[in-house]
Amino acid sequence: MLFIVANQKKKLATEILREKEKNQFQETLMTSIIRAQDDEKTSIGRELHDNINGLMMIAKLNIQRINDNTTDALKSLDEAMHQTRNLSHGLSFSTLETYGLDYTISQYLKRIENNADLNIKFEYNVINDPDLDISKQLFRILQEAVMNVNKYAKANNLRVEVTTMNDKLTMRIEDDGIGFDIDKNKNGIGLHNMELRAKSISSSLTISSKIAKGTSILVTI
Repeated sequence: MLFIVANQKKKLATEILREKEKNQFQETLMTSIIRAQDDEKTSIGRELHDNINGLMMIAKLNIQRINDNTTDALKSLDEAMHQTRNLSHGLSFSTLETYGLDYTISQYLKRIENNADLNIKFEYNVINDPDLDISKQLFRILQEAVMNVNKYAKANNLRVEVTTMNDKLTMRIEDDGIGFDIDKNKNGIGLHNMELRAKSISSSLTISSKIAKGTSILVTI
């Protein structure tokens, strides 16, 4: 009888260990996928900035040498260059690496506010900036959240707060939009991506939403 009990305990311990190893493998795999995605986006962003934008600048200089009326062509080219710069900054982490999280979020939200019918308030109260890897994932989570607000929320106001308190860093993103049913949308790609990014930096992600009462996203590290 004692042998049977001991054997059952051993099997249970083995199953628990296997499940733990499986979870660790899945987390490592998810982190690797996220890193690969970010590396690819950074590469594309640099290509847009260094090569495509450079070619458009050369085209602009050539057009300016033409004596005919080129005002409309130059305006279109300027707009294309502007959009390319915005896209390259959004894909790569060059601004984040140079100026830090506060400035990067601030500039990103200003661009959103200038191009969307949305009033945005941003507060940043952090004593020491998080390391670059954490900053990258927080910024990507923010981008995903803001994109969802623009596409679905029909919000008038958006509030973003990044703060530190009691050795915890938090990022809160709140809107006053139409909200959504979390249970019906929990398998959405956008929400799933945010969860993966949060797990990759060992942080918790809490999403609260009610129909007609907006949505709140909280990341805690």
